[in-house]
Amino acid sequence: MSDAPKQKKAVIDIGTNSIKLCIAESSDESGGYSVIYDENVITRLGEGLSKNRELGVAASTRTIQTISRLVKKARELNVNEIRSAGTAALRNASNAGAFCASVKETCEIDIEIISGDCEAQLSYKAALLSANGQDCVVIDIGGGSIEFIYSYDNAICHRFSLNFGVLNIKEKYFFSEPAEKYSVSKSYIEIADNFRKGGLLTDAPKLLIGIGGTFTTLALVKLKLSKHLSNKVNGTIINLSDVESQIIQYQNSTLEERVKIPGLHADRADIVLAGACIVRTIMDFYSAQNIIVCAYGLRHAILADMFK
Repeated sequence: MSDAPKQKKAVIDIGTNSIKLCIAESSDESGGYSVIYDENVITRLGEGLSKNRELGVAASTRTIQTISRLVKKARELNVNEIRSAGTAALRNASNAGAFCASVKETCEIDIEIISGDCEAQLSYKAALLSANGQDCVVIDIGGGSIEFIYSYDNAICHRFSLNFGVLNIKEKYFFSEPAEKYSVSKSYIEIADNFRKGGLLTDAPKLLIGIGGTFTTLALVKLKLSKHLSNKVNGTIINLSDVESQIIQYQNSTLEERVKIPGLHADRADIVLAGACIVRTIMDFYSAQNIIVCAYGLRHAILADMFK
């Protein structure tokens, strides 16, 4: 066993809905690593972005404050390297450059804004273990985009990045609590229309693998877990009846009632219905009865590259 000090590396994933910090240290195997810290903070950076095409002042301020705290946490844990990746909100905002410059000045880190194709590739890498070598469709639902990756014979054959996500659907259809009477059915129509316009292929592998907070939240509620335990959530099978029963529950409840649901984190109570409607439409689009939840994501795939 080597006496050399273990390397510690960190990834900050700056998403449309949440900011994630994942810190890992090298293991004794070549290229191996183990996660020692993982935190997810909802800041809603993309709040109002679909209407205004720019990041709002309040959303930017609270996000930068969160990034600053997470950078401080990483440095307290003596990481050797910090990488930061920005996704849909920063791809689409007209003032993304100003935001990144402010983060650079405040937090002394550079943000790499990754393309939709790159995000899809990283999501696929994170989902590989759940696929077990089978042909599959990997679906990563974010706040401002959804990635679809079609895999055959352990290789990516098709990739699609659609320019809408949970926040867009929430802001358009689920602005009151409980939800308005026809909001769910209206959201289904728009989501399905976006899938068709995005060119998604209906002739696809039967195995669907879901990545992101929407899928893990559905799993947490199904399992009634108060904490996000990756080893418990990873591999959970969400079936159609699970999704439909949760949609009914969320549609007919207020925010105050939702936060009491076991497994539903308070920060996701107002967006969970929009996410569940997207999942329901995905299952209908592919005529699927279930989806396997992958508890890992973009940050884990970036860490794997950092430890190579």
